Amino acid sequence: MVFNQGEHHDGIFIIRRGQVRVYYSAPSGREITLAYWTPGHFIGGPEISGCGVHMWSGMAIEDCEIIAMSRVTLQKLLVQIPPFALAIITG
Repeated sequence: MVFNQGEHHDGIFIIRRGQVRVYYSAPSGREITLAYWTPGHFIGGPEISGCGVHMWSGMAIEDCEIIAMSRVTLQKLLVQIPPFALAIITG
């Protein structure tokens, strides 16, 4: 598991290698797939304010390399590297 629905989060995850399934767990227990994300995408946020919870879960469906970037690091990079900020906003 990369992250679980309902858990507090403090940043983002950047997929370097592999594939991650993002899904919502309904109260009935049914899992609803929202997306499959691949290298170059970020998931789990972005959580800039530090007060959020994951609204869905992310699970590696194959061998993955994922970078966890904290809220503090993300905020610094957004200020220091404007093109990075634009990439986060536009996807």
